Amino acid sequence: MEGISLDIFGPQRLAVQLDEARCVEFLSYWVRYDRPMSITFQEANTPGLVAVTFTVNPKDYKAMEFMERAVSKTGGRVWNITKQK
Repeated sequence: MEGISLDIFGPQRLAVQLDEARCVEFLSYWVRYDRPMSITFQEANTPGLVAVTFTVNPKDYKAMEFMERAVSKTGGRVWNITKQK
C-alpha cells in the first residue's frame, strides 16, 4: 500500500470541562507526562467549572495517553472543538 495515507484523523482541538477543584490534579498529570502539548485554562460559563483546551495529534501516543489518564482520573468531560472545513 505504498503511497496511500492511512491517516484519517489529523490533529484535533479539544476542550476538557473540569471542576475547578481538579485543576491542580490535571496539571500534575500534564507535568508527569512531560508536558506533551501546550494547554490553556479558561474560565467556563458555568460557575465552578474550567475549560482546559489543547490540540492533540492522534499519532502522538504520549499525548493521547496523557489525555486519557488526566481526563479519566479527574472526572473531566471531553469536547471536540475542531473547526470543520
